[in-house]
Amino acid sequence: MGATPPRSLTGPEIRTIFLGMDQGARRTLVFQRQGQEPVKDIRVREAFYKAIDVELIKSRVMRGLSTPSA
Repeated sequence: MGATPPRSLTGPEIRTIFLGMDQGARRTLVFQRQGQEPVKDIRVREAFYKAIDVELIKSRVMRGLSTPSA
């Protein structure tokens, strides 16, 4: 009798990947010398959000096995 080959199981799991920006910092390290704080500007945060291709992450990174959260 031969050994049984390992099986790959798939199923739902709860995992959230979150990208957060430190809006509470007095100054960001990158812009500390210029005196700017771009992360506190809602337009900058919205631009980051719009730049993330959720469908690409879903299809290629997660291999179609994910559901984006709100």
